[in-house]
Amino acid sequence: MFDDWQYLRRGNNNLLDAKGGTGKTSLLMCIAAMASNGLSPAGGKIEPFTTLYYGSEDSGGELRTVFDKFGGDPSRLVYVDDQ
Repeated sequence: MFDDWQYLRRGNNNLLDAKGGTGKTSLLMCIAAMASNGLSPAGGKIEPFTTLYYGSEDSGGELRTVFDKFGGDPSRLVYVDDQ
């Protein structure tokens, strides 16, 4: 899935969809934290980028806690509540 961002495209919109409770938020926050520090999931170096999280299933505080747990750069996560 992660080799050279084969399925997750930098510079494009990516949609991650699954039933609640399957771990998609943790996966996304881990990828976002890595990307915020210039690391690809495949282990290579990339230009750091910002992740925009738009949703309502999790609060911004919950997301920030998970993002911080994975060592993300706090300036590179933007949360927008869909309410």
